Amino acid sequence: MKGKVKIRRKEMPVTALNKGEEGIIVKVGGSELERRKLFALGLLPGEVIILEEGYPVILLRSGYTLAALDEEMAKNIFVRSLGVHQ
Repeated sequence: MKGKVKIRRKEMPVTALNKGEEGIIVKVGGSELERRKLFALGLLPGEVIILEEGYPVILLRSGYTLAALDEEMAKNIFVRSLGVHQ
């Protein structure tokens, strides 16, 4: 079915997305300090993000913000996939 986006309902760490894939943040885990850092970058539940790069650094785009995270920090962000960004 052309034009339809398959949405995965299962939440997963943002590190499981493929390059160029879009997801909606459903949960931010980690310690209080780690959550505060992620929130300060605008990575909040409900925000739509795009995985721009997955290695060697996790590069996430949220609106006009581009955030570079190491894998340990990125594993605290849980998303639902929205498919490949058009």
